[in-house]
Amino acid sequence: MENHRMVWIAIGGLVVLFALASLEFLVRSTSYFPAGSKPALTFLQPSNDAKLPPNRETDPWTGSSSTNAVVVTIFGDMTDLSTKSLEPAVVAIINEIPDTRIVWRDLILASDNPSAILAAAAGRCANDQQRFWEFRGLVMAATGDLTVDRLQEYARTAGMNVSGFNTCLATGKDAAIIQQDNALAAQYNIGTSPTIFIESKVMPQDISVNSLRWEVFKARLKK
Repeated sequence: MENHRMVWIAIGGLVVLFALASLEFLVRSTSYFPAGSKPALTFLQPSNDAKLPPNRETDPWTGSSSTNAVVVTIFGDMTDLSTKSLEPAVVAIINEIPDTRIVWRDLILASDNPSAILAAAAGRCANDQQRFWEFRGLVMAATGDLTVDRLQEYARTAGMNVSGFNTCLATGKDAAIIQQDNALAAQYNIGTSPTIFIESKVMPQDISVNSLRWEVFKARLKK
């Protein structure tokens, strides 16, 4: 119970931090209409203006370590249905297309979504134990709200040290990295989850699973 209390205290702190960090992003994303009409919140959409921030050594990745690999970068939220819908393409890319690397970047658009923040923080803790992709797969397949108990079970299933996982969550040590991804997303005009880049080229928001696989395959042929 004490572990759970500390974890939820940490998550509560993360929610507050995200609310503050997201304020500028929300303000930048608001469209104002003439007096007498209501402003509408419109998140930035992936377009030719969206740019890829440099990937970092700390970003979770899987696939080829070759310098000649096709790099697919996903800005996403593990609890978001649109992000989940493209998971078959991610699995296919890893399994079917050689010399391809998938990089994950957190993008949490709703700063008051505890499940999204909890999943992002838990994913970073899993990455510390080199179990990010196993853990991510379990979270992506989940339905309903996430709880600490469920995440602990996923950590156990992914082969993680659960005690170390709990300690990592309770400290909230990765909050700065997650916030940095959100800040970079706003700076680089990335405003929907998922936003996918193949190399430095942004993909359409409504890209299908098969189209995404085809775009990666074409990029592979150009190498």
